[in-house]
Amino acid sequence: MRPLEISPEQFESLAHGVAGAASDFVGSLDRRRTVPSTSGAQTSKAFDRPAPEEGLGDAVLDDLETIAAHARASTGRLFPYVVGSGEPVGALADLFASILNQNVTAWRSAPSAVTVERTVVGWLAEAIGCSGFSGNLTSGGSLANLMALAMAREARAPANDAGAQPCLVYASEEVHMSIPKALALLGIGRNGLRLIRTDSAFRLDTGALEDAIALDRAHGRQPIAIVASAGTIMTGAVDPLSRVAEIAHANDLWLHVDGAYGAPAAMVEPARTNGSTSRSTAAFCSTATLRSPDGRSPTPATTRRH
Repeated sequence: MRPLEISPEQFESLAHGVAGAASDFVGSLDRRRTVPSTSGAQTSKAFDRPAPEEGLGDAVLDDLETIAAHARASTGRLFPYVVGSGEPVGALADLFASILNQNVTAWRSAPSAVTVERTVVGWLAEAIGCSGFSGNLTSGGSLANLMALAMAREARAPANDAGAQPCLVYASEEVHMSIPKALALLGIGRNGLRLIRTDSAFRLDTGALEDAIALDRAHGRQPIAIVASAGTIMTGAVDPLSRVAEIAHANDLWLHVDGAYGAPAAMVEPARTNGSTSRSTAAFCSTATLRSPDGRSPTPATTRRH
């Protein structure tokens, strides 16, 4: 057998070893410290080593216990970074997806994967009252917001051919840090973000929003979009979405709802989100609230109505 090949028997043996380590970890979660007793020096000592010149074979499994010992236990006791308690079944799906090794760029290159993606996005959209929306699964909420704002830019200030032009996006002072980063990447720039004050409940002040849009237009500037937050990271505040949607519609602006943290709450009363405009997007992170595994699992979705 060629050096880079692995027999079905060898793969099965390795898979059993990984499955055993994973089962041991899941079974010990309730006993593990949320933050492991480790340091930068200790992790460097454990893992910094020269690249092996030859394959390790089954010995590659020897580090799994050490890796787990230096990992944070993602349980309900872990509050920072919006990391949910990952569902172990999702890890099995990750394994099978890696084995299939599909190029999920188009149906012709990954028929089953693309169809599953479309179906799951449709399920999520319908669950939060956004039937008719389509979209994609992404690697994180920040990328979902970037995709949404790219759509907003192309719909209101096209830049793919001639380059970005000066334009403005509005959001509350509590908006996630991925929004200014996205505008920087899209060529709009951080100065193109208008941060609007919040009310006593840390929600976007819609009166101040309307005033800012009117003032910018009076000075010849070009507003293109509003970003509303459905569950801010600091307080969980939800902006007055219906009123923000009305303002977006009245001003012919794209509406993006960053619901990476709080959008699943709409499953309780999905009818309340039916007022989304025909030009709108939503970012939804199932890692935070639906227990999808974090890391390489493609959990958030950016959806749009046609």
